[in-house]
Amino acid sequence: MALVFSTRCSTAARLWTCATGNRALQYELSRSIGAHPTNMRRRARYNSTTATSAERASSRTCADISVASSLTTMYKTAMSGVAAPAMVITTNHTNAKTQRPEPRGLTVSSVTSVSIKPLPTISFNIQVPSRTSEVLHDSNHFAVNILPASPESAEICRIFSGRLGPEVNPFEIERPMLTVGHDGIPVVACAISVLYCTAVKVVTVQDHEIWIARVNQVESNQHNSSGGNLLYQNHKFHTLGSEIEE
Repeated sequence: MALVFSTRCSTAARLWTCATGNRALQYELSRSIGAHPTNMRRRARYNSTTATSAERASSRTCADISVASSLTTMYKTAMSGVAAPAMVITTNHTNAKTQRPEPRGLTVSSVTSVSIKPLPTISFNIQVPSRTSEVLHDSNHFAVNILPASPESAEICRIFSGRLGPEVNPFEIERPMLTVGHDGIPVVACAISVLYCTAVKVVTVQDHEIWIARVNQVESNQHNSSGGNLLYQNHKFHTLGSEIEE
């Protein structure tokens, strides 16, 4: 090992250069303590250990990200194979700025019955941020449109899930497929049934809101129900299959 004294010194410190093969390590030696080359070797070993620990931590982080990504992919694949009813939630609210009605709606596949007693109660999920969620928070009243299994219903669901673009309100373009229901809430004209609801509780879980709502009134149009309700599975819309004999 060759120790070479650097000719560039300051009053605060001196630099020693320790050359071994192709590696060159510089050590700053304080004039007050006059560090020994042995201490330099110890510091070099410490720096090497610290770097190795950082590399291991980085490797673990990459592995964790990979596992999480794989889990998410497997979860999405598993859940997309579960057939779920596709419905449209609609509401109406007076915009505070314009003082004009602002109807809103969105497609969901998470509506489920929570309870019947003492009052019928449902739940559904909304990914946030969402303009419809904001309007729902303000209005607190809305309609859940249960749709028949038909190409028209599938198109309506596509439209209310953003087919026209994130900045486009479907109510401004697709008015013929809508009508006015109870309390002035807009509803889908071809719906099998419409549940008029009042929000009871909203819980935020990660990037979604879970809405709990009380059903106040039900309107039925059973002549549209011959083919069952619209289902969504594997990113496509489906009709109800034949009954299984037991």
